[in-house]
Amino acid sequence: MFNPFMMRLLKKCLFAGNRVYWHCSIDASTTCVPCPALTYTDEPNGLDTCFACTPCDAANGLRVKKTCTPSSDTVCEPLAGFYCIQQNKHGCSFAVEHSKCQPGQYIQQPGTAFTNTECGNCTEGSYSNGSFTTCRPHTKCEKEGRKEKRPGTVSSDVECEDSAPVAVIVGTAVVVCVLLTAGIATYFILQHKNPQNPKQVKLE
Repeated sequence: MFNPFMMRLLKKCLFAGNRVYWHCSIDASTTCVPCPALTYTDEPNGLDTCFACTPCDAANGLRVKKTCTPSSDTVCEPLAGFYCIQQNKHGCSFAVEHSKCQPGQYIQQPGTAFTNTECGNCTEGSYSNGSFTTCRPHTKCEKEGRKEKRPGTVSSDVECEDSAPVAVIVGTAVVVCVLLTAGIATYFILQHKNPQNPKQVKLE
């Protein structure tokens, strides 16, 4: 006679990746068959059907890390730029997108697959548009020989005036060209009116 423990073993499939096709009887032992595609069992069992493989749904912020096999479920991980907020024994079951730092903040600690992004605030005299890993100091216009046009904030840099307006530069260049051309033309006209003929030498 079999003891209760042995009877329980006889009613099970002893290997993961299988299910019961025919339960044991007085005349026959349990018959097991492999799990069909997209199903699995990950431990000895007495199940008539295998478990359905878990989908890694992008709508839940997930992608496949390890494909499902007859003896193991799918392992899901967060999409790039997401982090896991709900885990299971096989991996992650739900993930959300990393927080975005706002203008005036910098990325103090980048997000990982299991932690959110941490943001820090810029101090006076520095700025960040939210994508910088450190706050940048405001530009010093006077060091560049320019005047400050608009003061900086924690989210934007100082705006400096141009050293000279573009219209003035272009206008000056045009005037110089005109004067230079007029000077050259005047020189050639004067040369034409007063030619310097070489003196004729008389032969005796």
